Amino acid sequence: MKLRPVLGLAALVLVPVLACVTPAKQGHAEAQQVVLATAAGHVEVVRLTLHAIPSGESELHVVASTLRSRLGTLSDPEDVVAFKGGGEIVLAEGDNTDVTLPIQDSAGKIVAVTGITVKGPREPGIALARSIADELARKLAKANPPLW
Repeated sequence: MKLRPVLGLAALVLVPVLACVTPAKQGHAEAQQVVLATAAGHVEVVRLTLHAIPSGESELHVVASTLRSRLGTLSDPEDVVAFKGGGEIVLAEGDNTDVTLPIQDSAGKIVAVTGITVKGPREPGIALARSIADELARKLAKANPPLW
């Protein structure tokens, strides 16, 4: 039967591919718990995402999110800009407001970025997103070592 060589070849190809994809897609469990708990406390949150450079990586990735399909993916350009010191970025998403904010450690170094999409108009949305980002930063600061 010729099935065994085909299965063996499939295993040789798939195992390395899955090894590369699986850890990133799993995200970072503790950071994910913090993000989900934070979002659960705010009914206005449409999406809450945390971006960081995971240990051993060189690019900004989604390390936690209420949108599981984003886990492990590379961050969007606005997230990278905010991470590199570009400050707050505000985008309209239909009737929602998307705010990207850097998260700093106690020394003032940017260690992550949060993307927060909230229901509603721009000005109240920005204020709410800033408040949620502060809450998320406080929770993350309690973690030692970093959650990613």
